[in-house]
Amino acid sequence: MGLKVKRFDGIAIVPFIDIMLVLVVLVLSLSTFIAEGEIPVSLPDAKSQSREQTKPVTLTIKATGELYYEQDRVGLDELDKRAALIAKDSSVVIKADRLTDFEKFTQVAGILNSHAIQKVSIITVKN
Repeated sequence: MGLKVKRFDGIAIVPFIDIMLVLVVLVLSLSTFIAEGEIPVSLPDAKSQSREQTKPVTLTIKATGELYYEQDRVGLDELDKRAALIAKDSSVVIKADRLTDFEKFTQVAGILNSHAIQKVSIITVKN
């Protein structure tokens, strides 16, 4: 009346190897994209470019709340006037001190949004 226990001979390793190979291929193909930040493509030649590469406009917000447009200290009203002159397809870079009041940051972002400036980047430091 004994219960016979079947002996476990081993693990089927072939499916495990197949899965691991697929994962390796995915990691290797995605690592190039992650390292470069973009998918590498070979662009065609043309006699003229479709648009000029322009230097982004830099806005700096200090911890004290001071606001700078490029190197000039400005207030929110002056920023509103200058933002109206920025081309809609231009890039704007915001450099805000980590101790900047969030309200000041949202006011600056609101001004940019009111002028339909959508290419906005925020500069950070990697930990």
